[in-house]
Order: sequence, then structure tokens, then C-alpha cells
Amino acid sequence: MSSQIPHKYTGNVGGTVINLASRGAQNLRFVQALNSAQIGYIQIFNLPSTSVTIGTTVPVQSFGVPSSAAIVIPLPEDGLLLGGDGMSVACTTTRGGLTSALMDINIGWGN
Repeated sequence: MSSQIPHKYTGNVGGTVINLASRGAQNLRFVQALNSAQIGYIQIFNLPSTSVTIGTTVPVQSFGVPSSAAIVIPLPEDGLLLGGDGMSVACTTTRGGLTSALMDINIGWGN
């Protein structure tokens, strides 16, 4: 599977937008999350982080994660083409919000 997923990120994500890819359309391959204290949302943007204003820029995908839960978000076998010109991620307490919700995530993508 790793040969089919050339880019991976693993780490804590909160209300600060993390840049994953700076240019080109990206193909999201997998998302896993571990949440703790509160309900959180993984916001995925099809833009580089420098083009995202958290709470204003609408995410292309937003996945809810229950409190005290670990989830794997099912995606199509060939991925989910996001379009746009890059990819970035943030985690907040609402679908398009700006209040930070710290989560440990694993995400994989290709272009």
C-alpha cells in the first residue's frame, strides 16, 4: 500500500493550518484520527496553507470526529481527487470554524 501513497503526514493538528502540498491537485488516499476531549472536525483544503484563512476559507472536505474516539474515514479505493492547487489541513470544533481542536491524525495523498 505504501508504494501507492507517495505522501504521508502524521502528527498533532489543531487550529493552525498545516501545509501538506504547495501546488497541483491532490488525491486524498486515507485519513485516520484520534480525538480526545471534545468533538472535532478535520478540515481539508485544496489550497496551500498560505491561501487559507481558518474560519473564513471553506474546506473542500470536513470530517467530524467524536470526542474520545479513534476513526478511519473510508475513501474510494482510488482516492478522492480534491482539485485546486495544493492541500492543507486544520482541526477545529466545528465544520468550518476556527476554534482549535487538537487531534492526532494520519493522512496520505498523491498527485
